[in-house]
Amino acid sequence: QDLKRPVAKLFAKHLKLEEQVEGLTKRRLRFGFGTPHRLLQLAEQGALNAFLTNPKAVVVLDLAPDVKKMTLLDMPMVSNDCFQFLR
Repeated sequence: QDLKRPVAKLFAKHLKLEEQVEGLTKRRLRFGFGTPHRLLQLAEQGALNAFLTNPKAVVVLDLAPDVKKMTLLDMPMVSNDCFQFLR
């Protein structure tokens, strides 16, 4: 049943923060994906409150190395956002 729900695109490229905040407050989020920085921005705006307070909520970080053999945690700006979001 959950697989039929829409997936939220939570990244900054071509999507405005204000539009994402409005969209997240209007619908119940079950699945979403995004960059650590955008997730942090949305959490700071309170747009992820319903999702983050759900005991079934899961946050998945893609830590697969890229072509340069780097993960999210190897990039200082990205890793800082990851850890701040997870706090």
